[in-house]
Amino acid sequence: MGRPTTRLAMLAAVSLALAGCGGSDDDAATTPATAESAGETSAPPPGGATQTGTQGTGATVPEVELDEPYPATQDLARTLPQGGETLTSPDGHELTLTGVHRLADDRVVVTAVLSLVELPREDFAVNGFEEPALRRAGSRGSEWAPFELTVAGDETTYLPVRDDDERCLCSVIRSGIQEFGDAMTVMTVMSAPADADAVDLGVHGFGDVSDVEITAVPATSTTPWGTVETLTVRSAHRQDGTVTARLTLASPDDSTGWGRGVYGFTDDQLCLGGITVVGTGRTTGLAEGCVRGVLPAAGQAVDLEATMPDPGTDTLVLLPSNGVPTALQITGDAARGNGEQLVSHDARSRTEGATVAAGERVEIALDTSVLFDLGESTLTSAARRTVAVTVETLEGQAGRSLTVAGHTDSQGDAADNVELSSDRAQAVADALEQQLGDGWTFDVQGYGEEEPVAAETGTLEEVEAAQARNRRVEVTVEP
Repeated sequence: MGRPTTRLAMLAAVSLALAGCGGSDDDAATTPATAESAGETSAPPPGGATQTGTQGTGATVPEVELDEPYPATQDLARTLPQGGETLTSPDGHELTLTGVHRLADDRVVVTAVLSLVELPREDFAVNGFEEPALRRAGSRGSEWAPFELTVAGDETTYLPVRDDDERCLCSVIRSGIQEFGDAMTVMTVMSAPADADAVDLGVHGFGDVSDVEITAVPATSTTPWGTVETLTVRSAHRQDGTVTARLTLASPDDSTGWGRGVYGFTDDQLCLGGITVVGTGRTTGLAEGCVRGVLPAAGQAVDLEATMPDPGTDTLVLLPSNGVPTALQITGDAARGNGEQLVSHDARSRTEGATVAAGERVEIALDTSVLFDLGESTLTSAARRTVAVTVETLEGQAGRSLTVAGHTDSQGDAADNVELSSDRAQAVADALEQQLGDGWTFDVQGYGEEEPVAAETGTLEEVEAAQARNRRVEVTVEP
């Protein structure tokens, strides 16, 4: 299918991540390479325009109007990152791991090149992938978060970072727009221990990759985007708690098809989805308002500008949803922004049935299939290790006030579920109190099926997976 000259649905997908040390409480010790330190030069001017400044100076490109396509005379050849081992799913999808890059003390970004075989549209989100490789992400498609990360000598399994609404910081794959067979760069931001220099990755639906070195974020101003376009950062500037990025999206002369992949979960198909800035800790600044525009036709480019609240850390990292993460220079003074568009993506890990989300407050979700027999509220012998892991995590926190909340799935009588969830929460609280000793306070609640974390809809497998997630006991350390 050919590409029309203009298209109102701007389906670009980019994340901008700040990484560095100094500037806020979210800062980490790790500082990715910058364009200056790596000897990077700025990108050439777009088309035949005169560019008065270069990337990293805060200058713009005054001869080119925003959101207006223009001939792109610069070299638009896409260069995909060099990969390592290629894994193949049972349905023939191919995944080539291209890197694991340190973003902050508690997280890395995993990048890969993905080639999909054609599947029936109605089966796209699940066929060939095992949960949680693809979760439904509203109207925008399914999130790409297939990884589990482990480190030799560490019993913990590290999971994708997520916000309070369970959204990952990752690529999104969409049926109906993805052109099968083309190679597309994808990424997932993963939790990882600060002292790790190499990791093992389990990739749901594909297999395992061992001993992958963690490296610094590469420094460049241009990255492949989707399966066709090229994305270039012209400038990045911060002022008064706001980050402003000027971007060029370009298509090669021989390109066909549509734009691929989005980051972000907005329902508005006309928006430039997913421009974000991420601090070296947990804070993410989402794009403010709706940046609209057109995807460029073959041999053309378009310049876009997006603003985001500043997380307040030092180094800007371009983190395209379907591109290559890039450490860049940024001008101006760091100042933490504010507002609803400033959110947190918390590091998450799982050990012996206990999944820990480490954010402004620590939340531990305990798997009831490990803690209890079906329909029962007496702790099993297998629960001892889960309780011990929970105690170890709690003792490392400053807070001593705990909320213990029980939850069930929607099966059975609602009143009985409330009682069961309350009894299970009390059993966990009693076990924790016995091991933690004096100085702790407990607030025990049972919510039954009232607060699910997953919709119990879809295929039988999807319903069962959702029910398993909803059956849980949550322990929260109040600050």
